[in-house]
Formats: sequence, C-alpha cells, structure tokens
Amino acid sequence: NADLLFKEAKQRERRRRLVWLGVVVLVVVGVVATVAAISSRSKSSPHPAKVSSSSRPKSTSVPIGSIVLLKRAGPLAVGPTGALYVSDPTRHQVLVRLANGQFRVMAGDGRAGFAGDGGPATKAELSDVSAMAFAPNGDLYLADGSRVRAVNQGGIIQTIAGNGRSGSVADGTPALSAPLGSIASIAFSPNGELYLATSHLATSQLFRLTSTGQLFSLQAILPPGLVQMPGALNSFASIAVDSEGNVYASSTFDGWSVFKISPNGVATYLGSARRSGGN
Repeated sequence: NADLLFKEAKQRERRRRLVWLGVVVLVVVGVVATVAAISSRSKSSPHPAKVSSSSRPKSTSVPIGSIVLLKRAGPLAVGPTGALYVSDPTRHQVLVRLANGQFRVMAGDGRAGFAGDGGPATKAELSDVSAMAFAPNGDLYLADGSRVRAVNQGGIIQTIAGNGRSGSVADGTPALSAPLGSIASIAFSPNGELYLATSHLATSQLFRLTSTGQLFSLQAILPPGLVQMPGALNSFASIAVDSEGNVYASSTFDGWSVFKISPNGVATYLGSARRSGGN
C-alpha cells in the first residue's frame, strides 16, 4: 500500500508539472506572436524620415504684436513675401495682413507722438505715417510726420532722416539734422538709394539720401523753350524710381502735373491739367 500511494503521488506531481509547462509554453508563444505582429506593422508603415536642418526652408518670421481689426486704411505697401502692409492713421499703427485675413500690429503702440527709437517697433509712438516703402534688403521705411523711420527685419525701429522741424534743406545736410517738414512720398531705386519728397508749398523739395547719410536735392531742369507751369516742379504728391534711375513725380499744386526727371536732371512733362481733366 505504501508503494502504491508513493506511485500515485509521483504521478500527480508529474501531471502538475506538465500543466505548468503547458501554461509557460502558451505564454511564450503569445509573447512571440505579439512581438512579430508589432514588428510587421512597423515594417509596413515606417516613420517618415527626418528632414535635416540644412534642407529645411528658411522660416519667415511674423511681426510681433496684437491681432486687431483694421479701423481705417491709409498708405499701403507690399512686403518681400507678398504680405500687405497698411498704415492705420486712426490707431497710429502699421499693420500686416495675415493669411487668415486678420491684421497684426508690426509698428506703433497706438499713441500719437515720437518715441521708441532703438527699441521694438510695436512699442514705439508714431506720428502720421504718410508713405511706406520696402528697401531691397526687406526693411520697411515709414514717412512718419517730418521724419523717415526704418523698421528692420528684427522689428527694431530707428529714425534715419529728419529732425522733426520744418524748413529749407541745403545740399549735403546730414539726414538726421534736416528740417524736412511734412513728407509726401518715399521710394527706393533698385540699387537701394532712398528718394523722398517733401510736400509743404514754400519749401517743397525732392531729395536723394546717400550712403553716407547726407541729403542732396534733385534739380529738375526744363528743356529750352518749355515754360514751367505754376507748381509743376514742386508740391509733390508721389514719387517712383525706375531701374534706370529716372524719378517720376506728381505735383498737386495748381499744375496737377506728372513728370520725369532723368539722372542728368532733365525734366519731361508726361501730363498736366490746370483743373480737372487733362491735355
């Protein structure tokens, strides 16, 4: 009987070990199958390859500032990326139109005045932005009251011409010391020279800003036998410069004329009218 009981005990132990072995085998098989399935999915849909930083396109920084609604549209300019910039005289700010149709402030803190040079353009006071133009390097230039101010691509604003007063400017005057008075228009030549036109009647002038920071007036000489109409070569409204260095200007006082000034100073009328209409 003792031998029989011993044999039965050994058989029960053997069966229990076989059961545990079976359980272990099933667990191992399940783990292997799961790993194989995950590996198969990974191979069939690999992760996209990372783009090296050298091959990524350069990001275009968006001017900082609050997103706002446009109140009133003033002078316009189109930036190097095709974005529309607009001066809002009601806000005393310059805004850029975003892809979603809203406007973001890129210059002006909403207060009228002159302050903030050397700091962020969004924290600067603007007086009266009457014209805007982009330099070839992408900086935005503003005719702000009686000064010309520039906002570089880092968002910093700086005055580059005008002392805030009004008067006559002699050739060679340092731009920052010039009493420009009200500025009607600014424009860049393809080689980066800045041209500006003042608009007050008594001392209205057309200037070129040199790389040394001096202002020189553009002399407009009429061909022999052509009589100048009153106001035809002053009281500027708008200017533009072509690729050959010709300056085009319009006059608003009495003559209502449009003319071209060649690099050698010869002026050519392109159209004029004493009142409304033309000839």
